[in-house]
Amino acid sequence: MVANSGLVLLYILSPVIWKPQKCIGCKNVVRFGKKSLLPLRKSSCSMQASTVRYSFETKSVVSIPSSEKNSSNVVKESSKKAVRNDVEDDDQLPLVFDLPAITSYWERRQVESRRRYFEVVSRILPFFIKVLLESRSGKLKETETERAIEFREMLTYLGPTFIKLGQSLSIRPDMVGPRAMEELQKLCDAVPPFSTDIALAMIEEELGKPATELFSEISEKPIAAASLGQVYYARLKSTGEEVAIKVQRPDMLRKVTLDLYVMRKVAALMEVLQEKLMASRVQYRALLDQWSRSMYLELDYVNEGKNAMRFSKYLQDFPEVYVPAVYFEYTSRRVLTMEWIYGKKLAKSEPAEIRRLVRVGVNCFLNQLLGTGFFHADPHPGNLLVDKKGRLVILDFGLMSEIDKSQMDRMIIAIIHLANRDYKKVVDDFIFLGFLPENVDRARIGSMLGVVLDQALQGGGAKNVNFQKLSSQLSEITFELPFQIPPYFALIIRALSVLEGIALVGDPQFKMIMEAFPYVSKRLLTDESPYLKQALREILYKNGQFSPKRLRVLVDSAQGFIQNGEAFVDFDTPPQVGASTAQVLQFLLSEEGAIIRNLLADELANGLDLWLRHFLQQLRSSLLAPFPVSIRSYIPLPLTMRLATAEPLESKDYHYLENMQQAVLFLLTDRTNVGSQSISPFLLQQVTKSFMEEEVVHMLPQLIKESVGWNRRVFQKLLEVYLKRLGNEIFSS
Repeated sequence: MVANSGLVLLYILSPVIWKPQKCIGCKNVVRFGKKSLLPLRKSSCSMQASTVRYSFETKSVVSIPSSEKNSSNVVKESSKKAVRNDVEDDDQLPLVFDLPAITSYWERRQVESRRRYFEVVSRILPFFIKVLLESRSGKLKETETERAIEFREMLTYLGPTFIKLGQSLSIRPDMVGPRAMEELQKLCDAVPPFSTDIALAMIEEELGKPATELFSEISEKPIAAASLGQVYYARLKSTGEEVAIKVQRPDMLRKVTLDLYVMRKVAALMEVLQEKLMASRVQYRALLDQWSRSMYLELDYVNEGKNAMRFSKYLQDFPEVYVPAVYFEYTSRRVLTMEWIYGKKLAKSEPAEIRRLVRVGVNCFLNQLLGTGFFHADPHPGNLLVDKKGRLVILDFGLMSEIDKSQMDRMIIAIIHLANRDYKKVVDDFIFLGFLPENVDRARIGSMLGVVLDQALQGGGAKNVNFQKLSSQLSEITFELPFQIPPYFALIIRALSVLEGIALVGDPQFKMIMEAFPYVSKRLLTDESPYLKQALREILYKNGQFSPKRLRVLVDSAQGFIQNGEAFVDFDTPPQVGASTAQVLQFLLSEEGAIIRNLLADELANGLDLWLRHFLQQLRSSLLAPFPVSIRSYIPLPLTMRLATAEPLESKDYHYLENMQQAVLFLLTDRTNVGSQSISPFLLQQVTKSFMEEEVVHMLPQLIKESVGWNRRVFQKLLEVYLKRLGNEIFSS
């Protein structure tokens, strides 16, 4: 085993032994020892030295080959915007992620790629082998914190692409473990700014005109600088509007693709070492390819602008959230121009403002995640501002994610199963969502999830649990299980954790779980999806029978009233203070209340049928009482009475009638008066009292109007019941 590992190590470090020799002119082949590499195109020969300087006269980058240093014929990059075909850039690098094209490009540039490869491997390999050996010997638990710090420092040293990778790993407990996650969250992509002269040249090259012709003013220094680009304040010359210009760092596409190429080779070697030294099997290359696609998209500022505009279209129901306008005529792949926003960071606002806007932000994010399926995957504190109008401003749309309707619906269902502590079904949800393989031990995983969640919720319910704490506790077990967090969900975890972290600044009692449930309840009550309708029935028909209490809990939750219970939400304990009768009626009469109206109509029809049967049975008994028992069956009765009394009521039917009265009490009265009394006089008294309220009186015309359609459905349902009975009567006679 050790010998084999040594051979692998020797192979990895072989670039150290290979010593580059001079370029062989006409053949243009670079030789390393006895190895010959692929021929290089003459124009891209890496052995040919060159000098790069900046031309202040033409504001363009000038490249002077060594053979022409003393020549007056200087080769200049065109200041005009490069003609692009949206497939490759001027240097034959693909503009969309294309692994074969990237590989081919860098395999033709062996000197540069091997130099970077050696730099990366010399840092990563010793660290990775150390971790593998400590893991095998059982010492990794003791050194975990030390290795986590070492890992963060290593990624920082290797540069922007590796920092971005580390930030992505910081939300992957299934890959790096809880201690490493905590350490990687400290990674910062802030780097020193590059020259403004170079930025101006980039603007000219990308937009086709000098910056002085496009902008009447531009800040001398960048307002902010990050690993991929930097931002300037400017004013449009044509309209005088204030804008923010984001300019990408020079040669970023080349640098990033080189790192991606090298990363993939390192990932392949890590898989070899893993196979030799560990039982676990992580597909590093497949995971890296997934991440590389999103990383590649962040380099395309036109795509970022389109994301911002698409995101903005989904904010019609959120007037307190704003996305800056994009100026596409001043935007290209490497230059993005957006509306300038005067404001302050949300995290530095007053606590009351933080509380207000975080709740707005949470609902906005949940609508993205569970409503539109298109969500902002990087809402870190620097991307959330408060403008002069008190609106929440969202910036930076380079990293977005998208999920389909089935995933959205299943996440809502999973939340419901978690709230019900139905961990067996939670495991099924996780399998559907891609967290667990099909052949997993469902009983074992369900039991482990139950232990963690029950401990987290012990002593006060969800109000004592925050999302970050819960994520951390879950990560402790997911690292030990065949658990794989899908890339889209890793971004969700990151976004929710950031929002909760900001909220805790303004409100130490803030809990993401409790804030999310009203949205989930409303979706359950209003969404036409078959999956969600089934989930709604699972909640409302506990043990197969309709539960008015649970309906009221959902209606109250959708209105923002939640009772703190042992689970996330206790479906069997309505809150002490809930929605008013007017609020409930307003919901039931609205378009959003259609599903519940139909459900209640069906239940009411069944209840009326039972009540009529009960009434007619009593009437029948009264009519037949004077006659001897022996001849009662021969006395003719109207067909309607025979149909109505065809089936005698059982105890479950009487319980159903009580349930229906409870439904009316819970939905249309002040529930603080609801006790064991459920007889009709009490019901009538409470309903009459509620309908005398001023708010409700104003709604009576609308209630009467809407009740016409509702009554029609009740009648149709009753008719179905009686027609079915008539058929049974005919065929049985």
